[in-house]
This record gives sequence, C-alpha cells and structure tokens, in this order.
Amino acid sequence: MGEELLAEVLTREEIKAVGGDRAYDSDAIRRLIAAAGKEAVIPPRSNRRQPADYDKEKYKQRNKAERLFCKLKGYRAVATRYDQLATMFLGGVLAALLAVSLKCIVSTP
Repeated sequence: MGEELLAEVLTREEIKAVGGDRAYDSDAIRRLIAAAGKEAVIPPRSNRRQPADYDKEKYKQRNKAERLFCKLKGYRAVATRYDQLATMFLGGVLAALLAVSLKCIVSTP
C-alpha cells in the first residue's frame, strides 16, 4: 500500500524529501524514493543488517504533523467524515484547523 501512496506523492516537484516511520523502511520503498530524486527520511528498523542513513532533524519535524492530525481527529466531523461532498468536508477540516490554531494562540503565555 505504501508504494501506491508514494507513486502519487513522488510526482510532485515541490516535494524534496519523503518521511515515514520504521514501517516504511524497505529497500523497495527506498529505491522508489531515490529513483524519483527525493530524499528518504525514514529511520532504519532495529533488525536491519545495513542501517540506512537519514536526517534526524527532518524526522523530528514529522512529529509536528502527527500531533496536528491527532488534534484534528478530536473533531467528530473530521474523524468520521459524514459529509458527502468533498467541499463540505474540506470546510470542516479548515474550521477544525482554525479552532486548533486559535487554541494554540490563546493558550500561549
């Protein structure tokens, strides 16, 4: 499934690096990313015989996106996707993003 998702992502020129967790650490996925001229930011599995290098600082930035998605899932309309139209769902996601960002601004000392 990961290779199918990557095929679409790798066609975008503005993407320079592709991040993922250890579950995506396979030679096939790394070859696919390298063939597209992108950088693989995937930590190696602990049982890998030849651990691959990755940019640890870029990998840490992935955590911010993970936390954002976790906060968005707290909004029922986003988590369950009851909307039939994509535009309505996008509106719900944008409203949830606005609410999350306002909470961050208000709670910052």
